[in-house]
Amino acid sequence: MSTAAALTLAGRKWHESMMDDTCTITRASANGAVIPSNGQPPIDGLEPASGLLDETTGLYPVNPVTIYAGPCRVVVQPRPPKDTNAIGQVEAVTNARLDLPVVASANVRDGDVVVFNTSVDPGLVGARYRLRGLAGQTHGTARRFFVEAYT
Repeated sequence: MSTAAALTLAGRKWHESMMDDTCTITRASANGAVIPSNGQPPIDGLEPASGLLDETTGLYPVNPVTIYAGPCRVVVQPRPPKDTNAIGQVEAVTNARLDLPVVASANVRDGDVVVFNTSVDPGLVGARYRLRGLAGQTHGTARRFFVEAYT
């Protein structure tokens, strides 16, 4: 084992020791098959890729499949939020990041949804976020995703 690989493993153990929250990460599916994440998986029932149309509701069924459940850590960058003007509404944008264990979260992708089950911060319990961006790296000590609020 190379020195870099040994240091990476030690860094992963250290990083995972700080993951005091637990979360569940899901991905939309159709008829039990996971829909490949393409950055915008069907989440709202409006896309035909997510199954057969429900004539009663006028929506396509979306059934979340659990991709990961386990320890995690959320980090908010220590910067003031930026105000953005989206269609006439001013919104404060804060950059937050979700850290996951590297090996256990190998199947987590951009577009998946995370829900916090337990947290050192009681305000996070039940909070839902959408994962954004790429998260793999050769000597990564955690799988890191940017997150955005999901309601």
